[in-house]
Amino acid sequence: MIIGEETAKPDDLLAIAHHDLCIVIDPIDGTWNFAMGLPLFGVMLAIIERGETVFALLYDPLMDDWLIAHKGEGTYYHQKDEPPQKIQTGPQKDNTLYGLVGVCQQSPNLKISPLPVERLMAMGCSYYEYRLLTQGAVDFYLSGPTLNPWDHAAGVLALKEAGGYAGLVDEKMPYNPTYQKGRLLACRHRQLWDDLHPYITESALQ
Repeated sequence: MIIGEETAKPDDLLAIAHHDLCIVIDPIDGTWNFAMGLPLFGVMLAIIERGETVFALLYDPLMDDWLIAHKGEGTYYHQKDEPPQKIQTGPQKDNTLYGLVGVCQQSPNLKISPLPVERLMAMGCSYYEYRLLTQGAVDFYLSGPTLNPWDHAAGVLALKEAGGYAGLVDEKMPYNPTYQKGRLLACRHRQLWDDLHPYITESALQ
């Protein structure tokens, strides 16, 4: 079963939890950036077996490099004609934090207490948000309230295999590609997730 962003139907998303094998692909993640001529877009592909992501590919067609992750085997950075390099997110180097927030997808009832961060940014592209996080350029990423698998399945596996952690803010449980709603907080390591989670809340609209 193949699921693409432009052709996915609601029944397709429900089938991910039970189908033996699903290939989920976003051929141009960061469509608005691409359309506006911004070089912030990429290709994301995930292989999901019975509701669990087992393979991830994040490809940059402009740089011609990519991240590959297999469940239980780590995440590797690849360049043409170069040996692959294993990636480990590791702890932040100091107390300064850098974060990414999906600003355009945030709901009006989201409340973010003053976070202990140096800078908050938005890329408008899940591919780049997960790539920067997995490679250690930023420390955390807060998603919008919609968890489309083509935006998160590949990125979360790459992050996890590199040592990071991604969990739903309200439910306080790890991400799964069968989830379609919920705000996701992804961090370069689990302790940072635990430290940042109390700063992020969401209450019902009044």
